[in-house]
Amino acid sequence: MNKFTKKNRFYIETFSFVLFCILNFNGFSEYFEDSFEPLEPNLVWTDALGFYSIVDIASEPRLTGIVHPTTGTHILKLAEDNDTGGINITLSDPLGQDMTVQSWVFCEGNDGSTPKGGYQAILARASYQGTENFVRLAWDPDHNETGDTGDGWVKLQAYDGATWDYLGIDFSQFGSQNQGYILNGTSWSSGWHRFKLSVRGNKVTAFIDDMDTPHTTGTLSINLRDGHGGFYVYTSGDYAGYFDDFSIDVTITPTPTPTPIPGPDDFDIIILGGEVYQDGFTSPTWVDIGINDDRITTMGALSDKYAKKFIDATGLVVVPGFIDAHTHADSGGSLSQYIRQGVTTVVTGNCGSSPSVKDVDAYYDSLTGKLGPNYIGLIGHNSLRGAVGLSGTTPTLSQMTNMKQYLHQGMKDGAFGLSTGLYYYSGFNSTTEEVIELAEIVSKNGGVYATHMRSEGAFVIDAVKEAIRIGHEADCRVQISHVKCSGPLAWNKSGEFLSLVDAANSTGDQIMMDQYPYTASQTTLNVLLPSWALNNWSDAVTNHRSELEQDVRDLIAERGGADRVYIISGTYSGQYLSDVAASLVKDPEDVVIDNIGPGGGNAIYFTMQESDVQIFMPHERLMVGSDGPTSSHPRGSGTFPRFWGHYARDLAMFTKQESVRKTSTLAAQQFRLLELKRGALYPGYFADITILDYDAIIDRATFDQPTLSPLGIQYVIVNGAVVINNGAYQGQYSGRVLRLPSPDQGITWILY
Repeated sequence: MNKFTKKNRFYIETFSFVLFCILNFNGFSEYFEDSFEPLEPNLVWTDALGFYSIVDIASEPRLTGIVHPTTGTHILKLAEDNDTGGINITLSDPLGQDMTVQSWVFCEGNDGSTPKGGYQAILARASYQGTENFVRLAWDPDHNETGDTGDGWVKLQAYDGATWDYLGIDFSQFGSQNQGYILNGTSWSSGWHRFKLSVRGNKVTAFIDDMDTPHTTGTLSINLRDGHGGFYVYTSGDYAGYFDDFSIDVTITPTPTPTPIPGPDDFDIIILGGEVYQDGFTSPTWVDIGINDDRITTMGALSDKYAKKFIDATGLVVVPGFIDAHTHADSGGSLSQYIRQGVTTVVTGNCGSSPSVKDVDAYYDSLTGKLGPNYIGLIGHNSLRGAVGLSGTTPTLSQMTNMKQYLHQGMKDGAFGLSTGLYYYSGFNSTTEEVIELAEIVSKNGGVYATHMRSEGAFVIDAVKEAIRIGHEADCRVQISHVKCSGPLAWNKSGEFLSLVDAANSTGDQIMMDQYPYTASQTTLNVLLPSWALNNWSDAVTNHRSELEQDVRDLIAERGGADRVYIISGTYSGQYLSDVAASLVKDPEDVVIDNIGPGGGNAIYFTMQESDVQIFMPHERLMVGSDGPTSSHPRGSGTFPRFWGHYARDLAMFTKQESVRKTSTLAAQQFRLLELKRGALYPGYFADITILDYDAIIDRATFDQPTLSPLGIQYVIVNGAVVINNGAYQGQYSGRVLRLPSPDQGITWILY
């Protein structure tokens, strides 16, 4: 336990040009710099080691346009090709301080003729007493070196004054056959990589992230032999004779560590000094938050209290963890794409598909200990149909009875409601009356009916009317999934869409919506095939070819044409449908029928207008949902930071309070999480918390690099466990399966 004393905390940031470079990748042009001012204990800055130069465009064309704001020169480079360079920061009096050093390194990769290896490291001095002991985080990225299949590594070592040896690491815990390795046998591509080494008390912690696609990460925490001291950063030439050109950013964070004094008001975590939004309808307060176990226990002035961990949220925004109202994360797992966005709860089982309908309880139990964020499940209508052997239009009495029984028992076991995918097989064969009958079961159990409507294109208005009718006749809450006006025949209908929703809600219906903030969707290529043909494909191709061609032609046109269909899986992955057709000298509809067919892959459809996206977004009943996870569409990694950074902050469409409402509170209301003490920040509520840097939050994921992690998410807490710590993903599985409250508890439908 450390007692927090604000006047002794100080933060020194140097060489932030590389941090600027990283931010610039996403279009930022600001440069963040803190002038160096020695503070107690006196810090001495030196840079007397080896080669030190300026990067020019000739030697580093990838950095074109990135200049130092003071000198106008290009960013600094510490070393190259067998030279040694570094930065040395010493403390005249360490005072038992905790510190962190982190670096962003640009690894050059293979230039086509010369293999670029590079042996690099950051060091922390572990003691000022007797022989100087150091801890080293060292790495060799090994990106595509000639003749190599991938032998890059990262390892943590200690120096006793004469030799380097591995710290006492249980290598089996980290999946390597060599002690000391955090990662081994990896080959990284050219690009930026992040390394971090921390000394905290008697422990050292290492963190690495190759910031690639997909991410390769490793963490390690073990005991040190001695106390702690200053930091040293260095580079040396590669043993093979080649060395990566790189630049480095060093962040030194000394923090006093007083002798722990146990007290009666101890906390596991105290969050200090943040701008706190308790929900999306109340004004912010600057209040400290005390957490014990998995709950918020106290909110107030806590700077004189004791805790195992302090989070300094000064200058940061503290909000209820984001709730993703629409995902397909049905199988659980770490779901780090969501955690990195600040998401602490995901709603799964959407668009009519769910992993289990006959034994929901057993499936939910099987996820225990295997979840990064919390997990809410819906039961899929198409999955129900499959479970009873139904594919056609009308269920038999027995089939309908069994579907209702599975749905009822599934909700008793904790599922939050029913989802439909009326655009997909076999949902498109179902009648409205069938769905109403099932939605009545949802209503009796206090759940939600979530729908991927029959159309989001030419017939979107008819589809909205059907969704409203189902909710009205079943007396059931409705969630319209990923609202959009897709394709030219639907463009500019967002106003009419919302007018129907408003009219229904004004008469007592309960219609809410979710949306991802992009103008392109991602789904199967089957949507280019008519439903009647999917019911009997062989017959359609053989006996109804002319009709099939016309319908496929119309469906392609409905989405704006073949040049708006970008194929991301299957035989023609990475190509637009129009280009495939041209290369095969065929019409697009014939390519879809003859060369792709049913189940032939997925595509991104660039079919929406930004104007419609922005008309939908401010609606009082609309929340944010990613429709992920996905490694092919940026919504999987960028939805929530994009909403906060681009739409709320940069376009000034929403205040911070309104942003909290969109990303947390509305979903907490719709899915009855407030009754479970989740979705808001109050004493007694579960500690699902996101802490963000409002000035920095932004998505980095693009359609070319869809899995890049966002910026500005500083801390994420799930059930009292810190899963993002100072921007670093911790790899924890602290999420839980959440189960629907009994209807006897009463249904919360509050719009403050």
